Amino acid sequence: MILVTSATGNIGPPVLFEGLSVEQAREHMGHLPEELVGDMLSTSGRDPGVLDTVREVTGVPARTFRQWARRNIAAFG
Repeated sequence: MILVTSATGNIGPPVLFEGLSVEQAREHMGHLPEELVGDMLSTSGRDPGVLDTVREVTGVPARTFRQWARRNIAAFG
């Protein structure tokens, strides 16, 4: 179990992250279509890379998770 704080910049209560094996994740996602589950798990254990899709589609760069969390913290309080 990992305490996650750096991604949000400590702007709220700590979040606990518990990693799952691919098999455990697949079991938890059993209600989803197999193609989607396969895609979601295809990068397990490695960096999926960063795409520029948001900028290409919207014309503005994507926000970081920290930026998103700061803007939306009230929704989780």
